[in-house]
This record gives sequence, C-alpha cells and structure tokens, in this order.
Amino acid sequence: MTENGDDKQEIADLRQQLNVLQQMLQNLHSTAKPSVINSVPAPEAFSFDKNEWTAWLTHYERYRITTKLDTADEKVQINSLLLHMGQKVTKILETKKKDEYSFDTYAEAKQFFTGYFVGTTNIIYARAKFNRRNQKEGESAQEYITAIVALGKDCKYGQLEDELVRDRLVVGVRDQKLSESLQLTEKLTLEMTVNKIMQAETIKTENQELREGVHIGAVKNKKPQKQKSSREQRNRPEKKKNRNKCMRCGKEPSHPRTECPANNQKCRKCRLIGHYGSECRTKRINENVQADQSSTDNSDYELYRVIKVNRVQRSSRFRMTLNCGEIKLVFKLDTGAEESVITSKDYEEKLKNHYRLKPTQTVLAGLGQNRCPVLGKIKIPLEIGGRQEVIKA
Repeated sequence: MTENGDDKQEIADLRQQLNVLQQMLQNLHSTAKPSVINSVPAPEAFSFDKNEWTAWLTHYERYRITTKLDTADEKVQINSLLLHMGQKVTKILETKKKDEYSFDTYAEAKQFFTGYFVGTTNIIYARAKFNRRNQKEGESAQEYITAIVALGKDCKYGQLEDELVRDRLVVGVRDQKLSESLQLTEKLTLEMTVNKIMQAETIKTENQELREGVHIGAVKNKKPQKQKSSREQRNRPEKKKNRNKCMRCGKEPSHPRTECPANNQKCRKCRLIGHYGSECRTKRINENVQADQSSTDNSDYELYRVIKVNRVQRSSRFRMTLNCGEIKLVFKLDTGAEESVITSKDYEEKLKNHYRLKPTQTVLAGLGQNRCPVLGKIKIPLEIGGRQEVIKA
C-alpha cells in the first residue's frame, strides 16, 4: 500500500512539472508573437487619390493578415484601417456624418470607402475604354501590359478576364510582326503573351545597340599644305557659286523645294523622284569613294582605312589598365591604330597636374574624312609588361 501511495505521489509531481513546462512554453510563445508582428513594416498612409485606392487596400489587406489583425475585435480592425489611412479620413467621415462607431464590422467600413473612392463602375464605358487601348508610341512593354491588366479589372469579365486581356495585348501591341506571330501561336495563354512581348522588346533594344555602326578612323600627321595652283584658284569662285544653285534642278538661285520644277520628276539614273538626272549624286558618291581609296596630294591628311563594325561585343579582353607612375589609365586595344589616344577627360582629371600639353598638327579622321578635335600631345611613362616605356599620345 505504501509503495502504491508513493507511486501516485510521484505521478502527481510529474504531472505538475509537466503543467509548469507547458505554461512556460505558452508564455514564451505569447512573448515571441508580438516581436514577429512588430517586425512587419506598416503600409504608407493613403494618398487619397481615388485611382490608387484599390492598390493601397490590397497592400493593407496583406498587412492585416500578416499581423493577425483579421482575428482581432471588429472595432480594433476598423480603427486600424482608419489609423493607417491617415488624418484626412476624419474629414471624409465628418462630411458623411459618420465616425468609427458608424460601422459594425470591418467589411462595412471597407465597403463604405470603396464606394466613396471608386464609386459605381460604368461597365459599358470601362469595356469600351479597354477595347480601344493600344500601345502608345514610346510606351514600354511593361507600361502597356500594366495598363491593360488594370483596365481589365474594371470590366467585370469574370472567368473570361485572362483571355480577353490576352487578346487585347495581342491586338494592341505596336509591333505588327509580333502581333501576327502571337496570333499564329497555338494554345496561347496570358502568361505566354506577356513573356513574348517583354522578350521581343528586350531583343529589339539589344539588336539596335549592336547594329549601330562604330567607325574607327586612322591617324596621320598633317602634311605640309601645298600652294594652290593658278588653275585651282580660278576654279574656287566657281565652286562657291555652285553652292547657290538648287541641288535638285540645278537652277540658280536656290529656291524652296515646293517651288522646284524637279519636285515630281523621276531621275533616269537612280529612279528616285525629286531631282533631275543631271543633278543626281549617285555617280558623285561612287567617285568620292574611289577617290578616298587612293591618297591625293590636295588632302590635308590621309585616311588609311575606315573600319565599320556592325557588331560590338563588350569585353574586358580589349581593354588594358596601365600605370603611369601612381596613376592608372584604361586603354582600348587597337592593333590598327598608328597613334595612342588619351581622352580629354582622363587628361583633365588625372594627368593635367603632372604633364604639360603641347600643341600638335596631328589630325584624327573618321568616316568620310570627318575630323575629330585634338587638344594637343604629351609624353608619358607607362609600365608595360614590367618595363617602363615613354609613350607619345
């Protein structure tokens, strides 16, 4: 009997200890819970712009669920909504002769403010606006997609909303080839449509950057200027005189294009409309190209070659950082260049206080013998492959 009594007492003690442990765990849980809730950032106050009410309310609903406000007393939920909306909400309630006690539930308060800011939606107008919305010039794909999705929400299409939004995106996109391609795609979904429109814009932007020609001109010291022959001097006034004649019909003096007799005439050489064959510049362009391929004595500088790069691949392999004492300079590697070039920015920011710029007759030429400004020349020591070399630039 004594042993049984001791066992019962021991069991009772264990149960008591277990209850104490459970109570401690509950206290720890209740203590930790507010810290998690308090770590959730509160939404910004409402701007009271009716166009932003739906988006703000959606964000607040997420905050309300995360912080367990949806399980709190209805009055607490109502006052939390009013508090997070901001001070202007009090004036709105006063104009409607209401206060926080006018609502029995959170749902009633939300419905009241939704009706106040959004009002009754005219479905016919909303759908007409939706169906007329096309991508505007200069509007990005992301902006267009966001606008269509937002307009679709007001149309109350129900289960057909995704399909009709997809159709509007396909028909309204500015890229006609993309639109036709999307129309031919079988089992096209809204998600596929959005992805294809975004990808097409990205590819188009990248290709445009890659196709921009980059022209690299050679460098040659300026030749001593030759004296003009008497024949050249006699022809000079004639060239100046030719500048006053019309480039389309050849008559003098030059006149507005709308008054030109060759305005609607078809050229017999290039078959283009707008100039006479005698003034066609197609032959002259070909002659100029041939002349550029061979050096002329009358040129102030020689253009050895012009390279047109249609695809540029940005890579650090074609750049090298060299030390000029304690100054670091980044150079682009160009095996075809006959001169080393330093940008005016590098000179002003890094070299100006250490090296003096001297005048030079060097000319930098680009495509079509277009000259680039040259500020001067300097000599700087560079560390190349572990050895010091003096470079002219």
